[in-house]
Amino acid sequence: MKDVKLRVYALIVLAFSAVLAVFLMTHHSQNMDYAWGDAIRHAFFNVTSILTTTGYASADFARWVPAAQAILVAAMFVGGCAGSGAGGIKVVRLLVVGAIVQREQIRSLHPQAIITLRLGSKGLGEGVMRSVAAFITLYVTLVTAGALLISLLENNFVVGFTASAQAVGNIGPGLGEVGPMGSYAGLEPLSKVILIVQMWAGRLELIPVFLLLTRNCGKS
Repeated sequence: MKDVKLRVYALIVLAFSAVLAVFLMTHHSQNMDYAWGDAIRHAFFNVTSILTTTGYASADFARWVPAAQAILVAAMFVGGCAGSGAGGIKVVRLLVVGAIVQREQIRSLHPQAIITLRLGSKGLGEGVMRSVAAFITLYVTLVTAGALLISLLENNFVVGFTASAQAVGNIGPGLGEVGPMGSYAGLEPLSKVILIVQMWAGRLELIPVFLLLTRNCGKS
């Protein structure tokens, strides 16, 4: 695999699945005991499902231990690869952020150095960095605002945060009441409206939505 994005994506799938499988084998979750074969199968399937935002689940991970759930929540923010129909931040943007952090670390040691930002063998312009920074800022802001509002409406932070994160990333299931074996039917009407707006914005990749809502959009 020569493409750095594909290598990193495969590494994320394997790493998240391996760590999750270990937690499932070593931590018993509410009468759900997994042998190593079942633990690997459920870990790989559910990590892949969340990363690709397909919405499927092979087990009720809302009943797993918090450490195992945390891995799945982290996967919600990763999402798929650029050009795919998956939601989330996307691996390529996370790689750009990593390249920016690495460049700034080098600059802190060598302030006069001229460093070209690269992703694999390709150089990236400053415009790419600004675009990625803007997208991630909007993404985190939308998830945070939705999580706070829904948590207040539902009086449940786990439901509020995971419902908000899955809506922006178009994931499907969250945790608690909105877990894979649960339903969004019991949420407050205003919570559902917030989730609808978040899903719409997330599916359109955020920036076009915020441009649409900007008063001076299209003015020079």
